Amino acid sequence: RLYNYQVIRYFPNESSDEFFNVGIHIENDTKNMLHFINDNHLSKIMSFPSINKKNIVTFINLLKKEKNLFHWYGNNLKFSENGQARKSFSFE
Repeated sequence: RLYNYQVIRYFPNESSDEFFNVGIHIENDTKNMLHFINDNHLSKIMSFPSINKKNIVTFINLLKKEKNLFHWYGNNLKFSENGQARKSFSFE
């Protein structure tokens, strides 16, 4: 089974190249899925001083409810280039 994916990246400072991977958008011909880092990993990211803790939690919560990935949340969240992976199992 062939999957297309994009990594969801959080940029704490829009003018910097520093980012944190916070999720992944995975799709194939039958499914469209969003997966995000769990609370344990999120708590580790929160220890970085450059992180706006309120913004990152708000962005992730909004994206978890998102039905249309074409909505945008400013320049703090960006999607990576498209990639492809072939897996014999499901990502569910």
